[in-house]
Amino acid sequence: LHMGLYHSLREWYNPIFLQDNANNCTDAKFVDEILIPTLKDMTLRYKPEVIWADGASGDNPCSSDSVSYWKAPQFLSWLYNESPVKTTVVTNTRWGSGSGGDYASGPDRWTPGKKVPEKWESCFTIQRGSWGFDRTVSERPV
Repeated sequence: LHMGLYHSLREWYNPIFLQDNANNCTDAKFVDEILIPTLKDMTLRYKPEVIWADGASGDNPCSSDSVSYWKAPQFLSWLYNESPVKTTVVTNTRWGSGSGGDYASGPDRWTPGKKVPEKWESCFTIQRGSWGFDRTVSERPV
């Protein structure tokens, strides 16, 4: 059994992340002080073989900017070249636009609809309207 970790790149209510957004992401204090150290610590401590990133896209100014804000190329370079899991780890493509990854991960319930050359996954929520538990939704239909 191989262990993997999910990590949301965004922390919607973190005051440092909110400040970065207020500054139109001209600096990446949240990424430098919180995100990258956390990702490296998780990797060093738990040695996951899958890191499933999420949250780089969306409706805030920092969304989808994998290079200058999320610094995905720097982290992924460290992960694949220097980390203790460099020869075994795989990642999805949710690190921001054009950031790379080992397999495509589209939106909820996405399938390519045709044969594609890259590996991909289809993420399914249990309830159509939420990634979390919602006690107001009945069991049927899902």
